[in-house]
Amino acid sequence: MADSLGQIIARMILALVIVLAIMISGMKIVQPNERGIYTRFGKFVGVLSPGLNLVTPLVSQVTRIDMSSKTYTHNARDMITNDRERVTLSLRIDMAVKDPVKVFAAVTSHKDIIISQADAELRTAVAGIRKDEVLSKLNSIGSQVRQRLKETGSA
Repeated sequence: MADSLGQIIARMILALVIVLAIMISGMKIVQPNERGIYTRFGKFVGVLSPGLNLVTPLVSQVTRIDMSSKTYTHNARDMITNDRERVTLSLRIDMAVKDPVKVFAAVTSHKDIIISQADAELRTAVAGIRKDEVLSKLNSIGSQVRQRLKETGSA
């Protein structure tokens, strides 16, 4: 009788530990500079705010998206101006995620997409001016690139 009572207690403790582990797996902490993309069986459910969040255990996944501002420097590139002269410019991009759902749905890295689009817009802007105007128009070139990125939804 003592062995069977000991086995019952051991099984109850084991069951309790398993239930607690499952419950804990449903608790997700999202940091203040993040948003969590909550999916269940791979289907988007919602965006989790910073703090402790409860999700369906075992069948849910939370992907954290960093919302903090970041600065990226794109290496110097040779570009051709309107008068067919070569100039070398580098690109500094300051960016922060505004919509975590769009970032989550992106096929590739949002950083790579924005850098390649900014590079293309910079090349387009430089191609429209002469070499001797590049330095004097750097601010307007930057504004033009920023405006084009906003129009395409990248900024």
